[in-house]
Amino acid sequence: MVSNIGGNMLVISDWNNELKAYSIPKDIISSIETIIGTNSFKFIDEAYEKDKVTCYFGNIPEQDLLSEFKNLKWVHFGSIGIDKLSHEFISRNSLTITNGAKTNNSGVTTYCIGELFRSCKSGFISRVCNDKDELNRNHYDKFYDFMIDYSDINLCILGYGDIGKEITKILSPIVNKINIVTRTNRNNFENVNFYKINQIHDSIKDISHVINVLPLHEETKGIFNNKLFQDLNNAYYICAGRAETHINKDLLNALDNKFLRGASLDVYGLPNGEIQQDFIDNKQIHLSPHISGWTKNFWPNQSEIILYNINMYIENNFDEMKNLVYCAGSKLNE
Repeated sequence: MVSNIGGNMLVISDWNNELKAYSIPKDIISSIETIIGTNSFKFIDEAYEKDKVTCYFGNIPEQDLLSEFKNLKWVHFGSIGIDKLSHEFISRNSLTITNGAKTNNSGVTTYCIGELFRSCKSGFISRVCNDKDELNRNHYDKFYDFMIDYSDINLCILGYGDIGKEITKILSPIVNKINIVTRTNRNNFENVNFYKINQIHDSIKDISHVINVLPLHEETKGIFNNKLFQDLNNAYYICAGRAETHINKDLLNALDNKFLRGASLDVYGLPNGEIQQDFIDNKQIHLSPHISGWTKNFWPNQSEIILYNINMYIENNFDEMKNLVYCAGSKLNE
């Protein structure tokens, strides 16, 4: 059990920032304030006394900013990844960290499968098909070899967390084969084959599609680069994982050289959600603003975790919080 923290609870959040996909609904704010008191929940662009901040809710905290909150105890990430804060920072400040794992798994899975099937028919034309030169069968006939049935899909999934597992469960009965890249040893089954990260080149041989749902860490940063893209042959690339796991200029080069025939990117990896102009101008790239997990179920699922954990915080039961990743600076399952 964590020792008594004392003091009042003041929560700050970046979820109301216009650059973020997820703006926290008013009814959730009201529910939080009912538990911790009116005006105890503030958005990060509002005025507040920094020494009174004890909790942060959001997705992309700046470590330098959070360093200014000397009494910060608990950080909740709405997403799965918590890589915006270093292990050293969390440990040094004895922070308790929770995340939004499982709140948007089905949303991200729906996005990935939707883009997968869409690309079997339209992944080789502009993302908005309003060009009369493309609205004819002769144009489509140029891409005859890439117009495939679901049973012809040879898929590589990068990452085998909750989302990778859900995609595999849904698709393995209907696609031709699935190769999965993961950090742990696993046994192959039926048409599903597992590869360690150092075998990633073998995993993408004869692949028609790649779905990237990798988290970001030292092993995966920039892992999809020219060396890997060059092993593909007009494959389609879907990224709903961390944008930093691929290199943008190498992705564009892969499209130019037909290692890729198209890409769906839900994340961009640029500061403040900025979009690279080359991506906007490229008709082979289908963009979305980090909304792969954004469904009507997101906030009900998220608020269930947040409201429960607020009560655990008030009762000093940090070690009983849901989706606990760190407790008072110590990482679980190490």
